[in-house]
Amino acid sequence: MKSPCFGNHHPVHINDAFGRLDAAVGELKQLMGSMAHELRTPLAALRGEAEIALLHGTSIEELKRVLASQLEEIDRLSRLIGQILTVTKAESGLLALERKPVDIEALLNDLAETLSVLASARAISMSLESASPLVASGDAQWLKHALINVLDNAIKYTPEGGSVAVRGYETANHVVIEVKDTGIGIPADALPHIFERFYRAESSRAKAIEGVGLGLNLTKWIVDHHGGKIEVTSHPGTGTRVELRLPGGRLE
Repeated sequence: MKSPCFGNHHPVHINDAFGRLDAAVGELKQLMGSMAHELRTPLAALRGEAEIALLHGTSIEELKRVLASQLEEIDRLSRLIGQILTVTKAESGLLALERKPVDIEALLNDLAETLSVLASARAISMSLESASPLVASGDAQWLKHALINVLDNAIKYTPEGGSVAVRGYETANHVVIEVKDTGIGIPADALPHIFERFYRAESSRAKAIEGVGLGLNLTKWIVDHHGGKIEVTSHPGTGTRVELRLPGGRLE
């Protein structure tokens, strides 16, 4: 009796397909577990504060304080869910990127002006040096999103009195954006993992800073899908340098 024939499918190809499927299922399980962990904390905080207010609230002022605190947690939840949805859409191929000339000089100036307020509030000096003109090829909104993530991290992880320096220049074929800070830095064992979804370095100072580890993951996706490259070098206690290298373009 002959063995049944299933066409020309080679067992190795089938094994590869099952391997990829198994890896995808594993990533999905990891994502769902991370999401559950990140959502559980603010939900527990909301419930705990509500219970305390109902049981022990003695004044209108106390109830107002609890409600204000809960609004902050609700905002955090909204930001987290928005980030998760954006990352999920990006990795599912549901986000299209435009290919147009982007005035990086103007974009950097706008972001520096906006974020300098946040930096000043923490006594952090912020400087910008940019070539003129400085034009990349890509999607202005998504490049803005990537730069906001990088600059926000630089400010967030830099102690009071520190500095953040932004520099934009061009090479023969690329636009390079460099962000250097004098922040807490990243441990050497953490550097290979910083672009992983939900990853955060386990340092006591980093734990005190709000964030869920999605910013750099999405930033790398944006840069990669522009045909660019992002590199991070860092030394604990002295600061971090992030370099974004993007395809050059010309203004129309």
